[in-house]
Amino acid sequence: MSLADFEARMLKLKGIKLPAVSLIGTAPAKQASVTTNPLVDKILADLGEGEEYIADDALDDILVGIVRSFDVAESHKGNKLNVAVVRSILNKLPVISTRAITDNFGYKESQARHYTRACRLVLQFKSRHDVRLSFKQLIKYVE
Repeated sequence: MSLADFEARMLKLKGIKLPAVSLIGTAPAKQASVTTNPLVDKILADLGEGEEYIADDALDDILVGIVRSFDVAESHKGNKLNVAVVRSILNKLPVISTRAITDNFGYKESQARHYTRACRLVLQFKSRHDVRLSFKQLIKYVE
């Protein structure tokens, strides 16, 4: 009797089931991609009694453009994503991931993936816009 057979027999006697497939040949589990959100609590400004507005017009244009770039839903008229929900996610969640959106906003995993992609695009385009804006301000001092 080999060592592997002996170990398998002992585990069976103790009631522990072995996996049907060897663990050595399987691919590792995919790690969840998590993005830190630098825009937490900076997007919406409070006016009072529940009214909120966006403090940055460029960010509003980026949000609307990205939401419109997603396909239109086949089950109903309109976009798959809602601009107000993307704003809310970016304002409230310090870490953007599918799991965080599923837990905090109650969407199913497939819809949360769409919102995760949209939020990551917004963060990418916002950082590009900020860099471009800083170069425009720096060019004033060079001339």
